[in-house]
Amino acid sequence: MIKYTKGELLDAIQGFHSTTGRVPKLTEVGKQHAYVNHFGSWNNALKLAGFEPRNRALNIPGMKTLKEDRIERIKRFDKILGRVPTNQDFYSIGTLRRKTLRRYFGSVRNAYIAAGINYPLRKWYLAEIISLLQIALYNAQKSVSYLKKFL
Repeated sequence: MIKYTKGELLDAIQGFHSTTGRVPKLTEVGKQHAYVNHFGSWNNALKLAGFEPRNRALNIPGMKTLKEDRIERIKRFDKILGRVPTNQDFYSIGTLRRKTLRRYFGSVRNAYIAAGINYPLRKWYLAEIISLLQIALYNAQKSVSYLKKFL
């Protein structure tokens, strides 16, 4: 296995650019694993070589970013269902998953909000609220009785 230095890898990127006049794709320079191992990603290697990473969505007219695509899917599901899509809906209707929404938007709720859909908060049932209050009261009483020992 040949080992490459960071300098050699960056020189390869710059050499390709000087020869062709454009920023190379990862597959065009070879040594794909070396770039990822040394720099963490191809885009990091391009930045260190002094180039702006390519954005595929910007290179193709009319192509949406992945985030925009997810927003459109959420809107489409909402229109079909007439309500906020559930996890089961995503599995039965299409390929979008809650995990994907969390990755792109931070949370599923943020994804729905970005799509302009009113995301309902979880409904608390009276029994749950009473149970939580009882636990909090019990813990508070324990704390007070413990503190009284020192007063």
